[in-house]
Amino acid sequence: MLLSTAALFLFTSAVASYGETKISVRITMASKFGGGLFSTEAHVEASSRVQKAMEELQDIHSCDTDKSTEHQNSLINTKEIAIQPTATEVIKARSEDEQDFLDEDDRELRQLKERRIEQLKAEHTRKQQLLSKGHGEYQEISQDEFLPNVTSSELVVVHFYHKEFERCEIMDKHLLQLSPQYVECKFLKIDAEKAPFFVERLNVRVLPTLVGFRNGVALPERIVGFEGLVDDSSLPNDSYRAVEADKFPTFALAKRLAGIGVLSLDQVEESWLFTEK
Repeated sequence: MLLSTAALFLFTSAVASYGETKISVRITMASKFGGGLFSTEAHVEASSRVQKAMEELQDIHSCDTDKSTEHQNSLINTKEIAIQPTATEVIKARSEDEQDFLDEDDRELRQLKERRIEQLKAEHTRKQQLLSKGHGEYQEISQDEFLPNVTSSELVVVHFYHKEFERCEIMDKHLLQLSPQYVECKFLKIDAEKAPFFVERLNVRVLPTLVGFRNGVALPERIVGFEGLVDDSSLPNDSYRAVEADKFPTFALAKRLAGIGVLSLDQVEESWLFTEK
């Protein structure tokens, strides 16, 4: 009865401790009591049972640890699988990226379109303002109208003519054609016989003479007669040049007007690029 009680005591203590450190303490304590409480055989039997209980406890602990590790690994794998995107999610993400890219392109195109519209509106407004000042047409003015017309626009060209001169009529024909094409410049004509004051002040000696003005100030270079218009070697080819005396292409006059500073050379060349000269 004493043996079974001692063994039961040790076994119960080992089970209750559930750990190698505390079990070893219990065994040590049992060993110390072995000399007085029970016999050697009882002590050996009790130790054997305790050792067996320890091994069972270790097996149980090891099994629980393995199960816990497997459970943790299972959770990690599950999280990794959950983190991995599905094919549908990948396609959706790519579609969203592509849509963002297209939206960005659309925004840029809309901005370019809006800027172009604003530019066209500004150009239209300016054109209407110029037309209200007499631009876009070839007008004849009197001596009294000379200064108001010349000083009210940034760019002006005035043709001093004589009504009986054939060359003045030829010049009229070309200027009449150019005036609606180049709205930035105001095209005027004045009878030299009826404007002696300005003929003298501007030192007009040959007719026809074209005098350019910028902001009301006469430009230093002018077109006298048909100078630079007939058989001008600076023109690109024979189709631009006169085929007979006193005849020249309108493009040649537009280019000369750009040369004296009342037209834009780039605009002249662009406007005549696909036009029969």
